[in-house]
Amino acid sequence: MSTILLLYHREPVPNAATIMEHAMSFSQYSKFPVYSINTVYGFPGCLKGLEFDIIVLHYSVLGFSLDKETPLLLDDRFIEYLHKSKAYKIAIPQDEFHFCQQRFCFFNQLQLDCVYTLYEPKYWKNTYGKYTRIPKVLYTIPGFVSDNLIHKARVYAKKSDRRTIDIGYRGREITLCAGEAGWEKQWIALGLKARPNSLVMDIETSEKERLYGNNWYKFLGDCKAILGTESGSSITDIDGSLQRKPNSIQAYISAKPILTPYENNIPYRMISPRVFEAAAFRCAQILFEGYYSGIISPDVHFLPLKKDFSNFDSVMELLQEKAFVKSITLHAYEDLIESGKYHYKTFIALFDSHLVSEGFSPNNNFSIATSGKLNFSLQSMALWKQIADVKWYYNKPRRLLPNNVLKKWKYQLLKSLSILKKLVSIIRIAFILATFITCGAGHFV
Repeated sequence: MSTILLLYHREPVPNAATIMEHAMSFSQYSKFPVYSINTVYGFPGCLKGLEFDIIVLHYSVLGFSLDKETPLLLDDRFIEYLHKSKAYKIAIPQDEFHFCQQRFCFFNQLQLDCVYTLYEPKYWKNTYGKYTRIPKVLYTIPGFVSDNLIHKARVYAKKSDRRTIDIGYRGREITLCAGEAGWEKQWIALGLKARPNSLVMDIETSEKERLYGNNWYKFLGDCKAILGTESGSSITDIDGSLQRKPNSIQAYISAKPILTPYENNIPYRMISPRVFEAAAFRCAQILFEGYYSGIISPDVHFLPLKKDFSNFDSVMELLQEKAFVKSITLHAYEDLIESGKYHYKTFIALFDSHLVSEGFSPNNNFSIATSGKLNFSLQSMALWKQIADVKWYYNKPRRLLPNNVLKKWKYQLLKSLSILKKLVSIIRIAFILATFITCGAGHFV
């Protein structure tokens, strides 16, 4: 029996659902026992002294900066634990196009055993192959299809004729060193809004207009079509020379002559999780032309829009053809959602297969109760997390917390008190049993 420790980072504030869906897929679908720790609460003392067979570093803890060679969201105690551990270490990074040397250095120091990368295999030689000593490099994509996504689509997706938004989009400003790929996320929105048409559009690119949670799903369910681009970057800032440049799309035009020599040096483009979301909600997808990890095809799964908008009129005409729109949304749903090929279950099955190939063995009959020390430690960790949850909320300035977060704080407090009450009951029962055994033993002396 081999056990997995997963480290992830999530502050209990609104964010994209895909982050936690990815992190929780390991404990949800793996055949291995998986124990997850949210690093937002700091290092749990009960973790010290526990040894796991496998440690997985989720992309949510792997954020880097110019001035630090270790992840920003792992404190020194986590770093020390990782260095001392003899576990098989796996990292699943994202945004690998910048802070490259910091990431490579950290992976080398950890003596990482395996990395799941978003770089296509043909670029491994010039990235991980050149700068790290990682023995195993595997390919993945940023996100997959979750049961939660399928459920939300069933709840919030309206019938096509009842949707009120013809074309919808939510984008954001991307770091300058993402190159053309970053600019495209703005350009597709600005280009469409600048062209006269009679369609009802809800297109925004500012951070304040971002939608999260059920608001995002309601938005998708009300859109007949969604705009999109490839995720990632057209530039890999392998040596860090672009990291100190002005970090805004407004600076892109003036910086373009500087960026041009870097464009497509090591492309870091891939399919976005939003493609799966749109497919689940049966939204027609108007996407800039691209490879999209080889998963979707133009005129089969989406309407291809040229980046100079030269085919804009023809795309708008096709969008009015109900039979064509029904065809591409149906193909996208069948191939991406219904097939199960891109479900988290499939991803984790491949993840498990890799661990088995490395000599690890899951035990389907394993019960956590069979390991007293591990069981007690993990129960302590669960209690500690609940208490830390309350402390986190208590220490945050209340004016920064939305109402739904404050409600969750009250819920966590009640939950923590409930757990404490159960622990008291368990201690009482244990005391009674110990007394019974001690008294009983006296009869045989």
